[in-house]
Amino acid sequence: MLLGCCIEALSISVSEQTDETIEDILSSLINLLQAEIATNQLTMPVCIEILNVLHRLYFVRTDLKTHLRILKIVDKIFHIVPSCSQIAATANEDHLVPGESFLFASLELLICVLISYYPNIAGDLQLGPIFQMKLSMKSNADNQQINNLFLANVKLLSELITLCTTTEGLQALIPVILQLLLSTSYVLLSTKNDYQTSLLTAINQFLENIFSTTIDNNILYCTIVTIINFRANLMDKNLSDNGHFVQSLTSLMINSTSIQLTEQCIDFYRKAFDDEDPETHIRVLQCLNQLFQCSNISVRNQLIQLFTPLLLNELKKLNETQHQQIIEILKIFETLLAAVDSTLRIRLASLIIPIFINFLPDPASSSSSPVKLTNTNARLTSYVIDRVQSLIPIYPNEFRLILQSLPDLRTRLETAIRRQQQLKQLQQQQKDEKESSYSSKSYLSSMNSPSQAPSLPLRLDFSNFKSS
Repeated sequence: MLLGCCIEALSISVSEQTDETIEDILSSLINLLQAEIATNQLTMPVCIEILNVLHRLYFVRTDLKTHLRILKIVDKIFHIVPSCSQIAATANEDHLVPGESFLFASLELLICVLISYYPNIAGDLQLGPIFQMKLSMKSNADNQQINNLFLANVKLLSELITLCTTTEGLQALIPVILQLLLSTSYVLLSTKNDYQTSLLTAINQFLENIFSTTIDNNILYCTIVTIINFRANLMDKNLSDNGHFVQSLTSLMINSTSIQLTEQCIDFYRKAFDDEDPETHIRVLQCLNQLFQCSNISVRNQLIQLFTPLLLNELKKLNETQHQQIIEILKIFETLLAAVDSTLRIRLASLIIPIFINFLPDPASSSSSPVKLTNTNARLTSYVIDRVQSLIPIYPNEFRLILQSLPDLRTRLETAIRRQQQLKQLQQQQKDEKESSYSSKSYLSSMNSPSQAPSLPLRLDFSNFKSS
């Protein structure tokens, strides 16, 4: 009855009610959904009716605060539905039947919210005047709140999949949600905003969660084409995806063991690898590192054969100021060392170990002072020494043979390790001297400061002292 009162109050003359009244009603609805009795009384038709009422309320109210409250209620419903004793999946959920499907009602509301704030997601779809009204309202809204609403919306979209209990329903729902998330990414990358990075990171995490579920191969191949096309469209506009779509495709590939690498995929990664944007290039290298560990042996081997020579050539072009790219490539080679067949590992180690050592400073061109290590290559030097020292116990024979046959490498390694130790000692000494200097200054300051008079007067003349 209480739930009915809330729904009735939201359904009648909503446009004439004050913001405070609407907020009180929505708060009451949230409290009802949080009550223990809700899990025993809530039925699927009631859930659908609540979502439909919220949908109508969303169109009538233009304030962002109400929209955030609406999504909060949807979130509450999503969390209590699995534990409701009277809710059971029906055949209507398989086909997302309008008016009869809880999944459809949820999807309809979430798409409506998403498109009203980001109409470009709809593509060539002609939107009605109500969406134009929402668009004009958006321009006057707080960006932080809009991004909070957006984040809540895409989170709910990804969670909708977990509420689907049938294979048929999943196959109907997943393509829609994947398209929405990827379209949203494209719009964000096309428009740019202050919160773009955090929003795209969240979307990639949601995509990762979806790709980890069982998805029909036809859907996956369509998704691959969509990702490739979105990145190509950005490139045509001279816009960078900062590696976002590369990460999206990589998540799909490493989670889908039955997918084969198409020519389009290979061309996609080649073009991304050649991208001159430093942020994108680093992201691509990180994705290649993931793909070199892919459980799909066919995909892994194809990419290893294609990119290993390219990575070697890339190393020759990089200079010490590009230390992050160098480190990412060296990480890939270390991954490659662990991924290859054991019969080839020793030979590969004898090729990779010199590559690592060659990125240490040249003893002949460096000053004997360890201070030289504090420049831009300090991080690279520290990384190489750390990784080489971790590889020595694993491949002791290879190290011995390499250092015996190439004494220059031995000198380079020993000098780098010695200078790093000297640098650490110097840094510790400077830290100790700084602390000692601070202590000395504090002591002198306390000695030189005038002593304060006691708060109680002291008796210094006892000539008139009389015992009691």
